[in-house]
Amino acid sequence: EYMGTAKGKLARTVFFANEKVTVKQHEAFMLIFVLLLFSIISSVNVLFHGLADPTRDRNKLFLRCILIITTVVPPELPMILTLAVNSSLLLLQRKRIFCTEPFRIPLAGKVSTCAFDKTGTLTTDDLLFRGVVAASDVDGATTPELKAIADSPSDALIVLAGCHSLLHSPEKKILGDPLEKSIFSAADWRYTYPERVSTLPKQQKKVRVLALHPFKADLRRMSTVVQVEDIYLSSRDTRAVVKGAPEALFPLLENPPKNFDSVCAHFTKKGLRVIALASKRLAAGPSAADLPREEVESKLHFEGFAAFESPLKRDTKEQVKRLHDSSFHVVMITGDNHFTAAQVAGQLSLGPSSTLFLESKHGSNDLFWVDESGKHHPLTLTRQAVRELAEKHSLCVLGPSLQIALDTKTLSEVRTLVTSATIFARASPTQKEFIVEALKASGQGVLMCGDGSNDVGGLKKAHVGVALIGLQEPPEKKKKEKKPPATAPGQMDDLFGEAPQFKPGDACVAAPFTSKHSSSIRCVLTILKQGATTLVTTVNTYKILCLNSLLSAYTLSALHMEALKTSEAQSTVLGLAQAFNYYYFTNAKPLKKLAKQRPSGTISDPFFILSVLGQILVHFGGLYYVMEVIGKKYAPAEEFKITHDAEFIPTFMNSAVFLYSMVCQICIFFFNYGGKPHMESLAENKRFFKLLALQFGFTIILTLNLAEDIGYQVGMKFDHVPFEANLELLKVFLLMVGVLFGWDKLLKFAQFRQFHGLI
Repeated sequence: EYMGTAKGKLARTVFFANEKVTVKQHEAFMLIFVLLLFSIISSVNVLFHGLADPTRDRNKLFLRCILIITTVVPPELPMILTLAVNSSLLLLQRKRIFCTEPFRIPLAGKVSTCAFDKTGTLTTDDLLFRGVVAASDVDGATTPELKAIADSPSDALIVLAGCHSLLHSPEKKILGDPLEKSIFSAADWRYTYPERVSTLPKQQKKVRVLALHPFKADLRRMSTVVQVEDIYLSSRDTRAVVKGAPEALFPLLENPPKNFDSVCAHFTKKGLRVIALASKRLAAGPSAADLPREEVESKLHFEGFAAFESPLKRDTKEQVKRLHDSSFHVVMITGDNHFTAAQVAGQLSLGPSSTLFLESKHGSNDLFWVDESGKHHPLTLTRQAVRELAEKHSLCVLGPSLQIALDTKTLSEVRTLVTSATIFARASPTQKEFIVEALKASGQGVLMCGDGSNDVGGLKKAHVGVALIGLQEPPEKKKKEKKPPATAPGQMDDLFGEAPQFKPGDACVAAPFTSKHSSSIRCVLTILKQGATTLVTTVNTYKILCLNSLLSAYTLSALHMEALKTSEAQSTVLGLAQAFNYYYFTNAKPLKKLAKQRPSGTISDPFFILSVLGQILVHFGGLYYVMEVIGKKYAPAEEFKITHDAEFIPTFMNSAVFLYSMVCQICIFFFNYGGKPHMESLAENKRFFKLLALQFGFTIILTLNLAEDIGYQVGMKFDHVPFEANLELLKVFLLMVGVLFGWDKLLKFAQFRQFHGLI
C-alpha cells in the first residue's frame, strides 16, 4: 500500500525506475592495451638480447623483463585517477554543494544542455497572491480585473480557505505549499491545527476540513470536503471544494463559462500563475467525508480564478546569460501553464522573442503550431524544418501535445522536436524524464536542475542532476532550537496518513548533486566549471600516464642494453617528485568564467593523440642522443666493462639518464597541464609552478655538478668527465624544453583558435 502513495512513487522512482549512469572505460582499457603491447615488445627485445649472452643469470633476466612490463600500469593508478575527483569534491563541499556520485563530476564537463524547472528554481518559492477573478465576471463583455480578498465573492473565498493541506509547526507557524501559505498571508485568515479550521473574520465564516484528497501531479488538482459555518447566521453546510490547473478542472464543470479559456490565457500571458476554483454542495452527515475522490470531483460549479505571481530570483537572469554566453543550450521544463512559462522564458531570453506553442484540437490527435495571436501553423517534423522554425521562434511543447506526438509520431521525429524546443510546459514527471532521455539520446550532455519531487525522474536520468535546497546559513551556525513538544496522537496520523506532503528539497533524494548554500542556480555554473576542470585534469592524467609508461619502458630497456641500473636513491627521488607533482597537478581550480568551448572528454581525440606522439618522439629522440652520442662520447672506457649481473655502480651514463628522466618528468607535467580556457593557468597555480621550477633548478644544479655532495648521495658520478659533457647535457635539456613548448602551443592554438599566454 505504501508504494502506491506519493512518497512510495518517489521511492520507486529513486530506487527502481532509472538505470544508473556508468563511466565508460573502454578507451582507458584500449590505451592500457597499447602501452602493454609496447612494453611487451621492449621486454621481448631485452629477453632475446639477454639470452644471446650465455653468462647471463636467467632468473635476473626474467625479472628485468617482468619489471619492464609492469611499469605500464603502476600500482598507484587508481589513486592517481581519483585525485582530481576527490579534490573537486572538497572544493564543492566548501561551497556547500554535496555530491553522492563522484564519478559524475567529470560528466559535468561534457554538459552542453542545461534544463531547469521553473517554480522554485528559476523563480522564487514565495508566491505572491494577486487576487481573484469572480465567476460572474468571466462571461462579461469586458476583460475582468483581479479583485482583492475583501471584494471577492464568498464562495470563491471558501474554496481558497478550505482546499489546502496546511500544517502547523510546534511554534504555531503555518507550514505547507507556498501557494496556499500566500493566500492565508494576504487574507490575514487564522488557521488552527489539528482542528484544521480556517477562520474568515471579515466574512464571518469558519471552514473546517473534514476530508482531504491531496494534490497529484498526474491529476493536477486537489480537493477537500469541508464544513462551512456562518457565524452570523449560525448555520452550517457541507461542500466539496476543488482547486487546480484550469484545463484539469474544465472537464469537471457542469456549466463552464464561455470565456473560460480566454480569460485564463489573458492572465497567464502576463506571467501570472492561474488556478481554477470550483465547488458543490453535499448532503450533510458523516458520510460526506467518506465519499470517493471521483464523486467529490464531479459535477462542479465554477467559482472563479485565483492569480499568483512567482517573480524571478534575484540573480537568475544573470546566471542564465552567463550560460548563454558560454554557448550552453538552456531549456525550461515545467508543469506550469504554457503562457506563464513563455513569459518567464521571454524575461530570461531563452530564445527568439516570438513563441510558437504545440497544441492539438480537443478530442483530436492533430498537432499544429499556434502563435501568440492564436494563428495556426502546420507541423512538419523533419529535422531541417524544425530547426529552421527554432531559429525564428521559441518552440514551446505542451505536455498533452508531447503525449499525442509519442502516440502518433515516430521516436526519431519526437526526438527532433524535443531537441529543438526551448520550453516544455504542463509536463508531467514522467514526461520530464522522457525529455531528458531524448536530449541524451541526441548526443547531448544534459544537466537538470530542480527542487521538487516532480523533478526526481529528470534529475535521476540526467548526466548531472542538481537539487536546490536553499539553506541560507550552515546548520552549525543556526541558533539552538528548543525541543518541540510531544506530538498529539491524532496529529501523527494526519502527517503520515491522509495527506503526505513533500518538504522543500525532496529532489535531493535522487539528485547526485545537492546545493545547500542557497536556492540560486549559480551552483549550476560552479558545478559546470568544476566539472570541466576535473574532466580536463582526468584526460591529461591519462596522457601523463601514457608518456610516463612509454618512457619508463624505453628507459629500462635502454639501460639494460648497456648493463646499467638506477640506484635506490634515484628511484626514490623520481618517485617522490612524481607524487608531489600529481598532488598539485590535480588540485587546479577552475576559472571564474565558463569557456565557450567544451573540453575534450575522450582520449581518442586527435589532439590527444598528436600531443602524445609528438612528445614521445622528442623524449625518445633525446634519450637516444644522451645515451648513444653524449654517453658514448664522454663516458670512460671502464664503464662499458660493467656486467649485467653486477650491483649498481655510479657511472656518467647512468647519471645522464637519471637527469634526463628528471627533465622528462618535469616536462610531462608542465606541458600536459590543462590551463586556460577551462582552468587556471600554470602561472596562476603558483604552488605547482614553483614546485616544477624548483625541480628544474635542482636538476640544472646537478647537471652542472654544482652540488657534488648531493649528486654523490643520489648515486651520480661526473669524475673523469670534462665539463663540456655537462654543458652538452644542459643544451639537450634546454632544446627539448623549447621543442616541447613550441609543439604544445601549436596544438593548443589549433584546438582553441586562441593564444592563452606563454604559461
